[in-house]
Amino acid sequence: MKTGLVVSAHPGDFVWRAGGAIALHVKKGYRVKIVCLAFGERGESQFAWKQPGMTLDKVKAGRKDEAERAAAALGAEIEFFDAGDYPLRLTDAHMERLIDIYRETNPSFVLTHSLEDPYNVDHPAATAYAQEARIVAQAMGHKPQAEYSYNAPPVFLFEPHQPEMCNFKPQVILNIDEVWDIKRKTFEILAAQKHLWAYYERVALQRGMQGGRNSGQGHDLWRGLSAAVPDGLGGTGMKTVVVRNIKRTDADLVKRLGALGTATVHEAYGRFGLMKPYLRPVWTGGEAAGTAVTVLAHPGDNWMIHVAVEQCKPGDILVVGCSADNTDGMFGDLLATSLMARGVTGLVIDAGARDAKSLREMGFPVWSKAISAKGTVKATLGAVNVPVVCAGINVMPGDAVVADDDGVVVVRRRDAADVVAKGEKRHADEEGKRKQLAAGVLGLDMYNMREPLAKAGLVYIDEPEED
Repeated sequence: MKTGLVVSAHPGDFVWRAGGAIALHVKKGYRVKIVCLAFGERGESQFAWKQPGMTLDKVKAGRKDEAERAAAALGAEIEFFDAGDYPLRLTDAHMERLIDIYRETNPSFVLTHSLEDPYNVDHPAATAYAQEARIVAQAMGHKPQAEYSYNAPPVFLFEPHQPEMCNFKPQVILNIDEVWDIKRKTFEILAAQKHLWAYYERVALQRGMQGGRNSGQGHDLWRGLSAAVPDGLGGTGMKTVVVRNIKRTDADLVKRLGALGTATVHEAYGRFGLMKPYLRPVWTGGEAAGTAVTVLAHPGDNWMIHVAVEQCKPGDILVVGCSADNTDGMFGDLLATSLMARGVTGLVIDAGARDAKSLREMGFPVWSKAISAKGTVKATLGAVNVPVVCAGINVMPGDAVVADDDGVVVVRRRDAADVVAKGEKRHADEEGKRKQLAAGVLGLDMYNMREPLAKAGLVYIDEPEED
């Protein structure tokens, strides 16, 4: 039987943020175990503390009862650590038990909190504990006499209460329509947090409508659960696959897009397809254009990049998306050497790279989120040549990718010919404008700006006004 593991700081967290995913996977035949690190007795029980004669023990007993009933309603097992909240601090014994749970359950996926939460320090603490236990559990020297079967699972980060304040970017939305009634009923079990019932109804509807629009299946009843990981690793249905044969954008069109540069291509594409500006070239002056071979990797794990090299052909550009935020140096000069041997034009990675000096000397262009000497492991399967999200842009295998000092832009294969035509026309127009500007013509006059500026209220004066 496949299993899933949820590491939750407090009882409400696994209901509000993961209840739909839990119920959905239970319905699909998964065994799901919840590890609840604390009862939320101090900071997550506002209504309970308003009752007369309330004590810490009474609050903890009430929250434990709520959590047990909620887990049962979702069809999951639950284990409590009673580590205390506000702040959450695990002891060595707690960590040992969490590592044992990873080995005992050998989960297909893990659900836990966002990496950041300025309003609740317990949440990123729970994530750190979950990640640490995941890593230690695969160390053969930890309890070397123990018998177990364990592969480090992908980790999914569920949506925080205020995602925009937590640098959280959802990359998958699960359709939880078929289990929505189950999730909604668990809300009513959490009487200590009644003030959140309506809020999380709205979150589900909002994400559901967003997911429906993105999938072409949207309607008002489509509820959603969002997570900061690409859809389907382990527990959500997407296989860990390598797709060998993909349709690539015509090579001549890619070459012409590359000659235009990212700024012109972005404008010609209706200002679409530009990756977020935190992606920067490891060395300045590099340019690349190619067809995307996509990689879905996991934080601090470059196993699938090695797998992807074999699938690359001359003229390709490797595009690596990561299942969670990461800045480790997942790519360096050895992998670059391998890619160059296969005629790959460059790399775009939503994580870190290293060996910057060597990459510059080799002339292999890389665009990354960070430069970091921190090394990586090879432990968790991902996928090659599947749709990935990289720096905020959905990239399909075979899409055209153009990268230079101005950034990285992606053009859908079906749109490439149209963008080339518009981009080359724009480039020709700009050449004429460039000659006028070089001759001394002002942009104010060339673009006929004076009249609209006057209408907008701009006034010229000859001398500064006296105080």
